[in-house]
Amino acid sequence: MLATLRGESADRIPNFNILMAYAARHIGRGMDEFCRDHRVLVEANLAANEVFGIDLLNTMSDAYRETADYGARIAFPKDALPVCQPLIAGPADMRLLKPFKIEDSSRMLDRLRAVELYKRKAGDEWPIMGWVEGCVAESADLMGLTGFALALYDEPEMVRDMMEICLETAVGCAQAQVRAGADIIGVGDAVASVLGPKVYDEWALPYEQRLFAEIHRCGAKGRLHICGDIGPLLDGIRVCGADIVDVDWMVDFKTAHDALRGAAIVCGNFDPVSVVLAGTPETVAAAVDECRDAVDDDCIIMAGCEIPRDTPAQNLAAVSQALERRGRPSAKP
Repeated sequence: MLATLRGESADRIPNFNILMAYAARHIGRGMDEFCRDHRVLVEANLAANEVFGIDLLNTMSDAYRETADYGARIAFPKDALPVCQPLIAGPADMRLLKPFKIEDSSRMLDRLRAVELYKRKAGDEWPIMGWVEGCVAESADLMGLTGFALALYDEPEMVRDMMEICLETAVGCAQAQVRAGADIIGVGDAVASVLGPKVYDEWALPYEQRLFAEIHRCGAKGRLHICGDIGPLLDGIRVCGADIVDVDWMVDFKTAHDALRGAAIVCGNFDPVSVVLAGTPETVAAAVDECRDAVDDDCIIMAGCEIPRDTPAQNLAAVSQALERRGRPSAKP
């Protein structure tokens, strides 16, 4: 991974496929268990990494870890993603929102415990990725997407106050995860692609820049994950400070690569549903090769977003097999 980020020759291009529900199912556990118990999350990802050649230990589970620790009510349906009841409806509710430290939290502390357990079990065999939510995404989780979008126009000062609290908390949680052994901190700011480039540049970008600066200051790499079509956001993303930028399948990989060249490495980007879930090992291998050819091997490979739970094992395995078959990428000038 580090050689790839430096543009040096590596054994092969890294495989960063995102496994959550798939990893839980792989060891016969429910998604609710995966979200609530770091021991299940760690066991699941370690087992899946061994079988499917994933090159990253992942702490992703759901978007509501910080939200729960701020005080929002979270339900955990059996073997499904959590459901969140918004905490903030308007300025009167801001009294409920306080920054928290990870050692005083519940669900973010569980994520920290996952980083620690990975470090004990795997040492330096894989890079470890901690995770925090971006300030736009977390604010949308706290208010609900519709409430947040309206508040941008109706209550901008409240939104600024909310995002400052989210940033303070995210920085502290990121620092704690790096101290525990995380090599990368992922930042999920998925809602930005729904709100568009103007909102991204005004509201998301300044907070991402400050967050990635703090991640770098404590010695880790930063990864930005925005689901959906980030094509209109690429000019802003170029200067956000991330070292790795996830590129979802609906974005032209070469376009993203060329826009981010010299600023960040692209990670992606074939369709996890039509190619990986519904395809064949042959279609998966062809998609891997197409991504590599588009950017002259200057990339990290994964499906555009999470691998679906019911993906055939042979299709997921085809990603690492294709990377092994093509072998060592050339060093970049």
